[in-house]
Amino acid sequence: MGNASQLEKDVENEEWLKDLQENRILDFSRKVTHSQFLKHIQQEYTEASLSDLPWSILENVNLYQHVNGSFNNISHLSTNLALRIPHLTHLNFSYNSLTEIPSSIALLFHLKELLLRENQLICLPEEMCLLPKLEMLDVSFNQLQSLPKGIGKLQKLSKLNVSHNYLSSIPSSLGLNPHLFVLVANNNMCTNPPQDVCNNSDQLLVYLREHAPEVLTFRQLNHFPRIRSNVARSQLDDDVRTQNVASYVQTLTQTSKPASRAKTPLLFPSHGTKCSPDDLRDKIIGLIYGTVLGDTLGVATEYLMTDEINFYYGGGRLDHHSIVQDEHRSHFPRGKTTCLLIFDSILRWSGVLDELELARRLIDYSSKGLKDLNGEPLITSSVVNRLLCHERFSIDPHAVASETAKLFDEAICEDLHALPMAIMSGLPQFYNLTEVQSNATRVCRTTHNHERVIKSTSLLASIIALILQGCEMDNIKEVVTNQNLVESEFYYSGNLAYEENNGMKDELANVLSAALHCLEEKEPHFETTLTNILFLGGQSRIYGAVCGGILGCRSGYAHMPARWLEGMHPSVTEWLNERLNHLLDMMGLP
Repeated sequence: MGNASQLEKDVENEEWLKDLQENRILDFSRKVTHSQFLKHIQQEYTEASLSDLPWSILENVNLYQHVNGSFNNISHLSTNLALRIPHLTHLNFSYNSLTEIPSSIALLFHLKELLLRENQLICLPEEMCLLPKLEMLDVSFNQLQSLPKGIGKLQKLSKLNVSHNYLSSIPSSLGLNPHLFVLVANNNMCTNPPQDVCNNSDQLLVYLREHAPEVLTFRQLNHFPRIRSNVARSQLDDDVRTQNVASYVQTLTQTSKPASRAKTPLLFPSHGTKCSPDDLRDKIIGLIYGTVLGDTLGVATEYLMTDEINFYYGGGRLDHHSIVQDEHRSHFPRGKTTCLLIFDSILRWSGVLDELELARRLIDYSSKGLKDLNGEPLITSSVVNRLLCHERFSIDPHAVASETAKLFDEAICEDLHALPMAIMSGLPQFYNLTEVQSNATRVCRTTHNHERVIKSTSLLASIIALILQGCEMDNIKEVVTNQNLVESEFYYSGNLAYEENNGMKDELANVLSAALHCLEEKEPHFETTLTNILFLGGQSRIYGAVCGGILGCRSGYAHMPARWLEGMHPSVTEWLNERLNHLLDMMGLP
């Protein structure tokens, strides 16, 4: 395998092999002179350089604790390395040609020192953050563009060298590590923290500890009552759930009892997301619950004056039980929500979003309400109510909506009820941005067939899809900007204050401004950010549903405030949990 013949000859020398085994050290590094070193870093490799690990190391389980393979030309590590050398404590593959590290490295439970200096690594697997005893990590002189989000979980890590890469940020979670005392990050392209700060280890550690995210204890996390119906438990053991999505999907499709495609119509491709299966599940549940929380809590502040909002709900008093009753709020019993029609449609039609189906469901809802949720139907959109009165709406909703849009003209942009449906449109086929935007457009044209509203719904659906794909926030903003989904002159502002457009409030622009604001913070706090948005008043149910969905998708269900979740009406929670379990089954998620 590779050009490992020289090492194979050495291994045949029993005395040499015995000596290594007694000392539990395996050293097949090359010793180089200065001139050889200069050639090596210019990728001028000699014939003596190994291009792969020899079979003699990997064909049997052994007890090596120290392995040094530096100054070779090894381009990849076997996924079986952790199984063949399970007791490794020190691993040095510096000065090689590694382009990736297998996720199975997480199985090296005893590893304390990992040296990967001067390779060609572009990214590190998130699974590396599961190494419980890692104390020293050197990934300097690579091509890293980002570090794993969970790198702060390496609580034994005391020395980290990420210098001479292409990093734009250093994860603030490293500030939670009390043992980290050396962090070398010079010669990068950091903007957060600024590169000037990153050039000094002490200054960088102080900065990260000042900006460290809030620590949530195990008891503070929410746990969704997952009930699987179509996948055997043996296929989804906890160790599988620590894999990346590619490995997880491969597990689903290669087991002796793979999930039926009829039962998993929303199974996504292995390259569809960078999120782990558990993280993706948490984001999806957070998306749905966040949308509902924003909608139901938005009732509390809708159309109230700022002083009234602060009087009734200031000081952390905002919850479902403290909603002040008046003529407007009496229409909304606790937990009542109208933003779930499209979610229910996604489930019933296996991810297909069809305008005729949506029109039919709107008509049914207007007379019967939402199935399995008792209560009178309530549609507060003047545009939708007008459409429901048209006899051709069930036959050709796009045409009827187009006629209505021409009648309302720009006034239709002030009716924002198409926006929460756009949030849900980003869920099916989230891995295909073109399909997501097509779905959002089709849904929007069913009720609000106006170019500005259509463009706005495409923006919101794209944001959700990109979050589910595991994209960084800067990348999301870049994508929506490059696709001309954001028109800066009336869409984006740097704060949450209402924008003025020719002396008049532009509600559509304000909602989109608030939605983009939800992408600004590196680690958003769901309750704080959503409260600030709801305190804007106005059409706060719409603001809440849109921004709650985005924030919930970013932070995940586990990090939502428990008191808000517990304040939802039990019938709504039961309804959501039943359908979310069905959705996760359809997607093949744990």
